[in-house]
Amino acid sequence: MTPRPRRDWRALVVLSWGCLLCKVQTIRHDPKVINLIHIPKTAGTSFVRDMRTDGIRVADAEKCARRQDVYLRPVKSIMFRLPRAHVFSQYLQCRFSRWGFNQTANETEFPRDEPILQGFEKWLAVFANQTLSDPMPLPAFNCYNPWNMQARALVCYPDTKQGPRTKPRSSHHVHTPSDMVPPLVDALDELQRIGLVGVTELYEAFLCMAVHQINLWNATSVRVRCGVCSSSPGPVSYTHEAHKVPAHDFLALPEEANRLIDRMTRIDSMLYSAVLRRVLTGIQNFETRTRIMVLCPDHAVRFLRQVKHLVKLGYLLHIDIRFVAARARASGPSRQGHGDRRPRRRRA
Repeated sequence: MTPRPRRDWRALVVLSWGCLLCKVQTIRHDPKVINLIHIPKTAGTSFVRDMRTDGIRVADAEKCARRQDVYLRPVKSIMFRLPRAHVFSQYLQCRFSRWGFNQTANETEFPRDEPILQGFEKWLAVFANQTLSDPMPLPAFNCYNPWNMQARALVCYPDTKQGPRTKPRSSHHVHTPSDMVPPLVDALDELQRIGLVGVTELYEAFLCMAVHQINLWNATSVRVRCGVCSSSPGPVSYTHEAHKVPAHDFLALPEEANRLIDRMTRIDSMLYSAVLRRVLTGIQNFETRTRIMVLCPDHAVRFLRQVKHLVKLGYLLHIDIRFVAARARASGPSRQGHGDRRPRRRRA
């Protein structure tokens, strides 16, 4: 009887690790993979679905930026939202969505029976009374804590003293005082490590630029996504995942609600202003390089109306948004789409 050959377990281990490393290297260099740092209520779900429609794989998770897997997915992306609109959307998500209803089902004090604006003000008042000296983690009706959530998503991470098996924290809750009022410098430093940065208020422009960068080989996909400002844009469609939340407008919020939001999102407002400067510079450079208009005049008018309070509060200067203001002054339908040349300016 012929003896069976003896297997060398060390060779099997080396072979297994070699196959794994090959797969990792393949994924790392795949230009069609995006790692989305998903801040809740910033159109992340809509972005994922639109990108997948264009054949781009997106891995998203509502975790802290410092916990994201940067080794398997080469392109990191993130989206931000105006703090007033962001906080209002958090409450509506907790109240009307299926996920939010399940999260707050056992929270008897969650304001869900009042009219929307009254319930929202009551919800805000609970968080406005929280302080850094309160016992951590802070209560949040088992849903969202609105204190500077966007900056918190960039800087939060588990305490390494608790051991390597610590469950990664999400940006939903305030676990430490630094989560409540995150250091702006740390948030901006983490932001520099992210390649694709956008804002919800300029979603169409951000989606075009993302598709152009990641999916450049597919000219049809780029032409469709970037033809939003063309006189004949064709079948341009965008996903809007409402999560069963009713239509709403943060510009209709009462002054007291705005005052509370501004106090709880001071770091987020400064972060958003810095992000906006980067985004607008990117849009200008993109339009100059590709000769494609991605910020439409009607979108510019809408955007100026939305960020007006940031200028009033001093977070934005008029010079920061002069490009948008100039675009908003453009009259008549835009004739600039993919491949359209811009008209030359007349010399004085």
